[in-house]
This record gives sequence, structure tokens and C-alpha cells, in this order.
Amino acid sequence: STYSQTRELLNQGMSASQVAHRRELSVGTIISHVEMMVSNGIEVDLEPSLPRTDRKVVIEAALDQAGGPEAKLSTVYENIGDDITYEDIRIVRAHLTQSNGKSH
Repeated sequence: STYSQTRELLNQGMSASQVAHRRELSVGTIISHVEMMVSNGIEVDLEPSLPRTDRKVVIEAALDQAGGPEAKLSTVYENIGDDITYEDIRIVRAHLTQSNGKSH
């Protein structure tokens, strides 16, 4: 399936943008695959797709402030600023959701 192809490439260490380029799809489409898989408990390697640590910390704080991974993207986006993209927020949100789903 298209999801398993995306998952396989991500798990080989590619970033979402590299997978999008390889599969000739948009980054948004790849991230929607990621969100679908994460919501279904399918583990995906998101480390290569995450933004730089300083941006990731800002996004995590904004998500937390807006109510966690369930927060509306637009609310989070408005609280952050222009240099961070919706894609960055979505990938960090998926990463947090996946991390929270794991047993510690």
C-alpha cells in the first residue's frame, strides 16, 4: 500500500521530504500518511524528519500551551511565528503522539 511504501522509506532513515521527493508526492501527503499510521499505532521512524532541536522545543511548548497533540494546528501556528511551517508542527505532533503511545 502507499502507507507501507512511505513507512519503509522512513524506516530506512529518510526524512519526510526525501520520501516525498522519491515517491513524487508532496511533503503534506507524506505527513498525512505519517499521521494516519501513528494514529493507528504503527511505529514509524520520525527522527530524520524532525526540525532542528531549537525549533522542535518551540513547537513542543506551543503544542503543550495549546492543549497537547490534540490542539488545532492553526492555534499552534499562530502562537509560534512565521519561520516554522505547518509541516514542522505536524511532524512534531506525530512524534509526540507516537512517543506518548509507547509504554515507558
